[in-house]
Amino acid sequence: TIALYAGNTNSFKVPAGSIVNYVVTRHADGAIDVVFTGELAPVPAIEEAFYVIGQVDGKDWSPYDGVQMLVNNDDPNIFSIDITTEAKGEDEYAYIGFTGKLADAEIADENEAWASIADHRYGAVAEGDFLLTEELIGQEIDFVKGGQTIKLEPGFWNVIVDLNKKKVTFFQREGNPLDVNHDGYVNVGDVNVILNAILEEVYDPALDVNADGYVNVGDVNVILAYINEHA
Repeated sequence: TIALYAGNTNSFKVPAGSIVNYVVTRHADGAIDVVFTGELAPVPAIEEAFYVIGQVDGKDWSPYDGVQMLVNNDDPNIFSIDITTEAKGEDEYAYIGFTGKLADAEIADENEAWASIADHRYGAVAEGDFLLTEELIGQEIDFVKGGQTIKLEPGFWNVIVDLNKKKVTFFQREGNPLDVNHDGYVNVGDVNVILNAILEEVYDPALDVNADGYVNVGDVNVILAYINEHA
């Protein structure tokens, strides 16, 4: 039940293709509300997948390679990931970008490869490279197709992209979230911690490294992929 107010001209927005019925009721005290029933159509995905590219998780700028973000279970246009950024240039910042598509490895010319994903590149709203300052950490930042590269401090970050709202949010983390046994390294010791939790059927959010709501082989695979990439 949703209350209605005189003078409020905001619209109700539902996914295209939804079948919706509604009943508006005026109560004896003058209050008005509306009840919607029916079936909402699935929210269409703006991008089939989403990647962080640039100086992230041991990688460098390449149209062929990136770190794939996790899609939200309830909304295909919200993505999240924990990343490690590294400064590889002449200054102290790391530089990253975002794309909904990686270039096909069969495109040998790198300039052509970049051109092939240009329509899927995203970034911050700015005239040049966008500097993520301390006061912007945890704040929603305007985020659009064709936006600018984001430069930020090297370190550990949780990143959330909402393509519906055209926003990106960065949260700074202490230590690598894949280092679940807190020994300063991501290695087989962390895999063993998760395997033990699986065997004991224990759920610990700190071990749910892919943030899918479960501690299972998916979390093991995330750590193994990280170890392989940084071997």
